[in-house]
Amino acid sequence: GFVYNSKVDYKYASAAIIWLATKGYLSVEIDGKKTFLNKKEKKGEYEGVEYMEDLYSTLFLKGPSVNVKKLPSGFTNKIMSIFTSVKKHAKSEGYIDSTRETLKGLFTVFGFVILFVGLFAITPALAAFAAVGTGIGIAISGLLLAIVGMKIDIRSDKGNELYHELEGLKMYINTAEKHRIEFHNDPEKFRGVFEKLLPFAIIFGLEKKW
Repeated sequence: GFVYNSKVDYKYASAAIIWLATKGYLSVEIDGKKTFLNKKEKKGEYEGVEYMEDLYSTLFLKGPSVNVKKLPSGFTNKIMSIFTSVKKHAKSEGYIDSTRETLKGLFTVFGFVILFVGLFAITPALAAFAAVGTGIGIAISGLLLAIVGMKIDIRSDKGNELYHELEGLKMYINTAEKHRIEFHNDPEKFRGVFEKLLPFAIIFGLEKKW
């Protein structure tokens, strides 16, 4: 999700929880209007990803079963910490280019600084000299710099390769009407496929369609 969208989002945590369920680390139980996550004793690591283990342990901090509407206190703060780990992991795996990321931050920050200085400091100061246009020009330059900064792609070549693979997966999920019909006709036969791709559908915002 982070590599694909170049940002973190709480729905990625939901996708990760579904991923843990498909791997057999937890089960999802619906009781009326309540939804519970139940811990399952499965040996082995989370494919070597430390932040996934942090998410798992935080979910079941108070016990082996948790109501999704009553998650442990501090869960949100822990998610923010996990997001930091996700970013570090993406960099260490070579999906994110640190130089591009730095440039993106600098261009965006300095652009907005120049924009606000131009509008609220330079323009009023030059108004007395009938040179408002200069201040507005500086502000526009700052805005353009910020826009350029926000458009900078922070992914490395490896990251973009993964991005295009995910784009292909998104296209499949978005257009696989034939398989969705087959699933409704014979859900047990195709259940594994739909469970496996559901976390990705969540990342792409296609979970309802999927």
